[in-house]
Amino acid sequence: APSPDQVAAEEVSSVVRSNLPAVKVCYLRLSRETGRSISGRAIVSMKIDKEGQVADVQVDAPAFRETALPTCVTQQVKRW
Repeated sequence: APSPDQVAAEEVSSVVRSNLPAVKVCYLRLSRETGRSISGRAIVSMKIDKEGQVADVQVDAPAFRETALPTCVTQQVKRW
């Protein structure tokens, strides 16, 4: 069991799953704006503070580096 100042992994997974549609919107917006489908992996790393809020977000997405996708994903994740 997590200590009182830790967030349980199950809670994090649940929040991530429930917010994936918002991240998908970033990709769909990029596809619509560029008129093409770009494929690649985006690894999102986040720190969660004691209150369970996202404190820091890093998006590693080499295929999308020259696009607005990393910024869009970062903005979405910070709202979780």
